[in-house]
Amino acid sequence: MMIGLDLFNELAHRLRWPRVTTLEGTLQPEHEKLLTLINRVLETMPTIDDWPMLQADGFITLVASEQSDLTVGLEQYVTATQDSFDVTVDNMTFDASYQGRAFQVAGDEYPYRIGQVISPTEIRLTRAWISESIVPADQRVFTIAMDRYALASDFDRPLDDFNNLFGGTIRAISPEEFRALRRKNTTITLGDPAVFTIYGLTDNETSMVLHFHPYPSDKRMLTYPYLRVHPRVETDEDKILFPKRHIEALMEVILYLAKRDHEDEVQLDLMLRDKMSELNTALANSTVTGDRHVLVPSQHMRRRIYNRYGRQGYRIDWGSSFDLVGNYDFPE
Repeated sequence: MMIGLDLFNELAHRLRWPRVTTLEGTLQPEHEKLLTLINRVLETMPTIDDWPMLQADGFITLVASEQSDLTVGLEQYVTATQDSFDVTVDNMTFDASYQGRAFQVAGDEYPYRIGQVISPTEIRLTRAWISESIVPADQRVFTIAMDRYALASDFDRPLDDFNNLFGGTIRAISPEEFRALRRKNTTITLGDPAVFTIYGLTDNETSMVLHFHPYPSDKRMLTYPYLRVHPRVETDEDKILFPKRHIEALMEVILYLAKRDHEDEVQLDLMLRDKMSELNTALANSTVTGDRHVLVPSQHMRRRIYNRYGRQGYRIDWGSSFDLVGNYDFPE
């Protein structure tokens, strides 16, 4: 398997540039541009074809929903003030894991999102409280649930159709359909997820976000197969995870871009798109196909054909009586 330093130096040699001893130090400007091009092409190629070495399994652990504990003496009643972001819940034990979960008070039409945990009994919402203020004496109870989960940071796309991401048990819908569904169901609905969609990024913008409906009621693990984005080449020993027969094509694309103006981002994107399309077509046409099987008669049928039709019998198609063994020699 080729490593990043060897790929870089092979490209540098073909460009008639000096080779380097390491990628981990300070590089010359032209070498930095070449390394940038390598990573750009590597990260783009998986979107064109399904690379077996870039297949992986992802895991999502669904968070169990919670509702107010009304045990006598430990009642978890809500305090919220109109136009305030802060909400207090008596006898609650909030921690950092609650950030991002949905929060809704029974009888209120607006669900909220927990943006920050201030203390074990106080949270800060991502938007101000809209409804009338409430106090513990109102005995208002709540539901907390988690419907948003980060996909693997290197997720590119499913290996199969989106509807099969979770084995066909949870149906995929578009972000538009999902938003329309949520507008019709403003109350936090608990249950086993029936549909999902993918849109948006996590707060640190490292992963795409998957959204479920209904909100998961129970804790359980979901697995999903996916195609990874190729890892960046940043150290000398980073591996190139493509089959050998594709590496030459990979280098052709990089060389094509390196010999042209790659300062213009828009122009570079257009060139990269066109070259990747050409590459995908070329690789598809060169893919090795399975052997073409020729049906020949079994020994028993060979004898019957010869007895009935003589040496001309090999011209007769006996359908399912033909197999993939034997030869066409008939007894003299």
